[in-house]
Amino acid sequence: MQRINDVFIIETEWVIIVGIRNPKFVILAIRGTKKLYYQDWLVNLRITRKLHGRDIKFHKGFYKAISDCYSKIIANINSSGFNNVPIYVTGHSLGGAMSAILHSEFALINKPKSIVTHSCYTFGMPRYGNKQAIESLENPFHIFSRNDVVPTVPYKWLGYENSQYERMLDGNTISKLSYRNNKGVWDNISSLFTLTAIYEHYIEVYVKRMRKLVF
Repeated sequence: MQRINDVFIIETEWVIIVGIRNPKFVILAIRGTKKLYYQDWLVNLRITRKLHGRDIKFHKGFYKAISDCYSKIIANINSSGFNNVPIYVTGHSLGGAMSAILHSEFALINKPKSIVTHSCYTFGMPRYGNKQAIESLENPFHIFSRNDVVPTVPYKWLGYENSQYERMLDGNTISKLSYRNNKGVWDNISSLFTLTAIYEHYIEVYVKRMRKLVF
């Protein structure tokens, strides 16, 4: 069994990041705080950045929350001397969206004293960027439950797009998706108030189903 050498925690008003530093890999697990959940995060797509001549847009709240942590993440990884090993990023729900944004930027960054992420794995995350962001930048591997309403918001008509690499959990099976239909607005609103939609989003449900697939 691989020994875990070191753990660091970055905590802000909006996000909590737990990092595991190891001679063979680094894992960054990201979680949004309750304050981030209570903000108007469903309709906020106002950050525009020019990258390679394209208009890249990220969810404003998610982007600010995670980008404010970039320097601390880099410092914690570089200080360990493990900055040349694969770096994996993961998160559930809003933490997944912030993980995806971090990976999309750090997979491109290649500056002295910086880090480059290897891959990103998210669970039940909301949409986090527009079509240009999804098509131009690195995407996470996104796994979501069939009846989890969170991956259906914010809405596509607001300019958001699904991640390119998605897998759907349906009971004890997992299937690859090449296209995911968008629910209507009223379908989403009604789903938010059902016990099924709430239950399907719990991280404990994802863990239980993933374990059944692996073991």
